[in-house]
Order: sequence, then C-alpha cells, then structure tokens
Amino acid sequence: MAALEPTTKTLDLHVPGLIEPPAVGTTCCASTAEAIVAQELSMLPGIDDLAIDCSAGTVQVTYQPSAVTHDQITAALEDIGYPADPQ
Repeated sequence: MAALEPTTKTLDLHVPGLIEPPAVGTTCCASTAEAIVAQELSMLPGIDDLAIDCSAGTVQVTYQPSAVTHDQITAALEDIGYPADPQ
C-alpha cells in the first residue's frame, strides 16, 4: 500500500538578503523586507503559514504540496530579489 503524501509540508529557507543592513539614511529595512516577502509568498496558492525572521535571514513556509511546489516558492523569492537556499 502506497504511503499518503502529507497535506502540508514545511520548508525552511535561508534568505541572506533579509539580513543586509539598511540603506544609508534609513533606520530599518527589516519591516519592509518582511512585508515584501510576506506579500509575494501569500499570493501563491497553497501557502498556509509564513514565519519570517529578518535578523536571522530565515523564512519558514508551511504549504500544500498539491497546490504549490518548493521550486515555485523559491522562484517567487528570486523574482523579488531575495534568492533563497534550503537550510
């Protein structure tokens, strides 16, 4: 009997661009980066939950593999200038 695929998976990504210092003349880039990443990923189908930690440069995504793939998630991050590597 074949094993059933889980309905959700969790993907841990290292996103080095999130931990870059703010631009000269600004006080904080973390909240902006977090908002951009959250907005982009939440537009993908099948995203159930996001945990973004800009100080550590990590993004944890809980998603439905039947609706979205690992590659689609990382491509969405690359599209907005935040390339990610699985941890």
